[in-house]
Amino acid sequence: MELASRSLIDMSSVNGEPTVGMHPVVAETTRRQFGDQAIAVVAAAFELVHMDEGRDLVMEESAYGAGLEVQSIVLGDDHPDTLRTRHRLAFALVRRGELERAHPEYVAILEARRRVLGEEDGDTVTAHRGLAWLLAEMGDHDSAEAEYRLALRLHAKRNEQQHAGAMRARQGLAWISAQRGELDRARAEFGEVYEMRMRMLGSEHRDTLSTLLALAWIAQRQGDLPEAAALYERILHSREHSLGSTHPDTLRARHATAWIAGRLGARAEAEARLRSVLGDQERLLGDSHPDTVLTRRNLAELGGVGSPD
Repeated sequence: MELASRSLIDMSSVNGEPTVGMHPVVAETTRRQFGDQAIAVVAAAFELVHMDEGRDLVMEESAYGAGLEVQSIVLGDDHPDTLRTRHRLAFALVRRGELERAHPEYVAILEARRRVLGEEDGDTVTAHRGLAWLLAEMGDHDSAEAEYRLALRLHAKRNEQQHAGAMRARQGLAWISAQRGELDRARAEFGEVYEMRMRMLGSEHRDTLSTLLALAWIAQRQGDLPEAAALYERILHSREHSLGSTHPDTLRARHATAWIAGRLGARAEAEARLRSVLGDQERLLGDSHPDTVLTRRNLAELGGVGSPD
């Protein structure tokens, strides 16, 4: 690529996947060329990314990284919009399975928002929830619970008990209960969140479907495989319709339905489905992504003790 050969962009690799960074001269030239419109150009680029969110994780990371460099020059490192882009970039890292890289970013974003915006600002509350989610993904459930509970207290101070963010914090706490083996407690909490999301967001909203997925997982863990299978199929149908068959969220639903089919005795069907999912995950997420590793393991353990958790 000519831009790379002239050192105008930086081509590097993370876990074997290409990433693209913008040279500072390019970022400064963008600012001078577009003047006051530079940020509008970045915002327009981000809108295009949002339209296909989750479909190309490498592209998302690269786009947010390049836009962040422009925002840092034009707006400054501590501007709320710059910090929002840092948050999106950190989220993209998590989606790619780069938890260790994302952790210091989430911590730094929270510290910056506390300093610049104050503890009770909405963006700061979002940063608490984001850090809680990452900590839970990393297995640090005690620290995650503390962050989620702090986020809920802040939502209450802002009179946002039914805010979408408060629902995410409640779901996060329910998930921690489930990971600790408190399945009845988790199921009750997921059920309450699901009813609220159905009422506020509708049955096809992404957040509503994420709660339905949690309820399916609980049913599976409690041994109610027919109920789990019905819920997973419902989720899969919705995600294929709204996101397409190869979106990471859809791939997880495809994996879950395949695994349940195997547990219910349809071994040949389950193996075929898992192989299809694995092929798409290897192509789109990479060999070392946690979702890919899990599917490969469950395919190897088909008919044994493998589980889509």
